[in-house]
Amino acid sequence: MTLHILAAVAEHERAMISERTMAALKAAKARGARLGGPNIAAARAKAAVVRTENARQKAENLRPIIDQIMRSGAVSLRSIASALTARGVNAIGLLCNQERSQIPVAGC
Repeated sequence: MTLHILAAVAEHERAMISERTMAALKAAKARGARLGGPNIAAARAKAAVVRTENARQKAENLRPIIDQIMRSGAVSLRSIASALTARGVNAIGLLCNQERSQIPVAGC
């Protein structure tokens, strides 16, 4: 019998917690709070746009430097990357994938 009373009290407490939680969520929604988790698909799409723009801007900024390096006689990806590194530009991965880096280099 004691166990039955404890179970009834626990059930009542669960119902009270549920009511308080629902009331708090309703009040938050009425205040205009944004409920729920983030929209992952939208966040990924936005991040992709930012990454693409950053890559385009970096390629645009490096284009004159690469042109100057190529005019000095460097035509292979390795020699261009070495010249960029000598100038303090992190060239790791920059020229490896021309489609992603958007930096066309002769002889590739």
